[in-house]
Amino acid sequence: MTMIKGFVLSNGQEIISEVDTVSDGIWTLVNPFKVVHYSDPSDEDSGGAALVDMCALYKDSIMVITNKHIITSYEPKDNVITYYNKVVQLSLIASTAITDKILENLDKMDEVIKERLHAMFTDGKTIH
Repeated sequence: MTMIKGFVLSNGQEIISEVDTVSDGIWTLVNPFKVVHYSDPSDEDSGGAALVDMCALYKDSIMVITNKHIITSYEPKDNVITYYNKVVQLSLIASTAITDKILENLDKMDEVIKERLHAMFTDGKTIH
């Protein structure tokens, strides 16, 4: 069974993550999310918190932290674990779709830039 833990870090951030391994005070976390509290603790699905992907730009969604950066760790409530698992799934789907769209747009921009540069240098105008 996957171990999901919450952590309060020395910089004040709170994170929730799947723990891959713990060895000699080094924690390898998979899909860590920063916990951002908001003012509606009655929200039963999330417990009054939003989760923000801490590895949105990472290739593998893996983060390593050491004991010296951990103030405390805890077992999240069942509903928070359910919420975390849903957010991770949605994040993986959205991340792939967004990345694909960004790459598509970059390819289009690259073509437009090449066309404009070609036009500027072939019509004899000076670039200012």
